[in-house]
Amino acid sequence: VRKSNMRPCKPGEHCTVRPWPHNINQRSQTLSYSKPQSVRKNLTTYNLHDTPGRINALREIVAGRDVFLFCHGPSIAEMDTYWSGFSQHAACLFAVNRFRVFETGFLAPKDAKIDVVMKTHYRGIRPHIDQLDEFLKRPEKNMFLTSKWAMERLGSSCPARHELERKFDNKMLYFGGAGGSVPATPLDPLRFIYGNTLSLMIVFAAMSEARRVFLFGADGGVADRATAETHYGAQNSNFLFKFDEKNRSTIESALRADATMFNHITETGLIAAEHLYGVKRPPIYNVSPDSALTLFPRIDYATALQMVQEDAADLRRSA
Repeated sequence: VRKSNMRPCKPGEHCTVRPWPHNINQRSQTLSYSKPQSVRKNLTTYNLHDTPGRINALREIVAGRDVFLFCHGPSIAEMDTYWSGFSQHAACLFAVNRFRVFETGFLAPKDAKIDVVMKTHYRGIRPHIDQLDEFLKRPEKNMFLTSKWAMERLGSSCPARHELERKFDNKMLYFGGAGGSVPATPLDPLRFIYGNTLSLMIVFAAMSEARRVFLFGADGGVADRATAETHYGAQNSNFLFKFDEKNRSTIESALRADATMFNHITETGLIAAEHLYGVKRPPIYNVSPDSALTLFPRIDYATALQMVQEDAADLRRSA
């Protein structure tokens, strides 16, 4: 048994693997590979210690509520109008990447805060390290989802990975490798096929035992080339990215590529979570009727708000 970037054991070599039993609470956190002739450095998994406990902490944050998962697609600008209605619902707020753009945007009038943030690339962490530090220092229970790969590449301008882990240990959760076409396995149950941040965060939303998941701003691209922005809040000072014509063209190409592979990557991740963690998949809705991402039912904002309000009314009647 080996990692995807390791060669198979040769005859006469000694290879040992600690098994990961089906019960998540009994899974080992290490993988070792060694030769009798030369001592190899033990290979550890990409996860932090007690990953099962961290997943349980994520579930405690969500607490069986609906999850509103915010992305940066232009359609989420409708939240400027609709958030006053959605804010009446006690949902758990997830965000990909630049979470402060949402907190200083449509969430600001109600002073709502993001509960769970995911950043999958060091280039998305490094410019916002001060914002991340502030997020993790908040007294509320919240969580940052990322990878050891990203945290080890922040550079000298940021605190070292080990320093951040010591400082915010109970608020961080690492997923495993993310690359190529190798999905999760019992040896690396939080591994993902290479995809965008949303495709990973949806799986974590399902693993959090959310009641339902509503995706906002998951457009999968910009249909109209004349649209002023490819991303919600691109002019917000918290975005910290220059959108010139060259960058826009590159981003549009990347969004199209992501949309092409999104269904396959996300479905593979959800199936793995169901089988390896016993996850029961929640209903997932994409609140972007013209989205290029077609894996989940696409609904508009009015429909989503009606679903949330009817659910709240049912809960009041049953109380």
